[in-house]
Amino acid sequence: TVHERFAVFETAAPRDFKGRSPWLSLAIREPLVHVIPHLITDGMSNWQVQLEIWRLFVFLILTVRFYLGSGLYFDDVYVNSSTKGKYSRRSYPIDFLSGLLHFLMFFACAIALSLHQRIGTEISYFLALLVLILLYDNIWWLARYVSNFDTIKQIREWSNYNNLTTIITVAALIACRVGFRKDPVFSEHMAIFPVLAFSLYDIKQLMSRYEIREGEINQPTHL
Repeated sequence: TVHERFAVFETAAPRDFKGRSPWLSLAIREPLVHVIPHLITDGMSNWQVQLEIWRLFVFLILTVRFYLGSGLYFDDVYVNSSTKGKYSRRSYPIDFLSGLLHFLMFFACAIALSLHQRIGTEISYFLALLVLILLYDNIWWLARYVSNFDTIKQIREWSNYNNLTTIITVAALIACRVGFRKDPVFSEHMAIFPVLAFSLYDIKQLMSRYEIREGEINQPTHL
């Protein structure tokens, strides 16, 4: 059940990362305090409300995905005794500050969620920040590469997945605007759909890893 799956996450998630949940709460609260009143006031027939709800849904799924992924990363590298030995060259301050900056980008994206101004009448600030969030891991990987840390491969795999998501998102946006000559609002609806699809798939994979971690934690010790 859904309750059991989240119980698994609560057990397997590292304590260090659970303490960062206030960051997540702030990022989630910000769009809700704008979108819900707008929905109540203008109703679902309003195109801005429709776009905001679609943005909110995608944003929440993406946030959950990154939260779960970051939890596994910090657990593997700094907490789990069976895996952290593989990462002798690492830096908790750099990883912590990188994660903090990333979640600040999430907060900025949450603020932009209810904005409808566009850059050059084409790209919304929300979509621009969403792409920056996806591309941010390349900067994180570059910092690891320059420092020759042992976490290079792990971050590279994550950044490659996000890069592919970004490419498909941008391609969908261009196809709608240039190929099918759709308006910017419809194009944005279609462009962020790949973000939702890739995020849902990744969440499924991450939850499977948490279930494996739960099995390792609960495995009986034989004397």
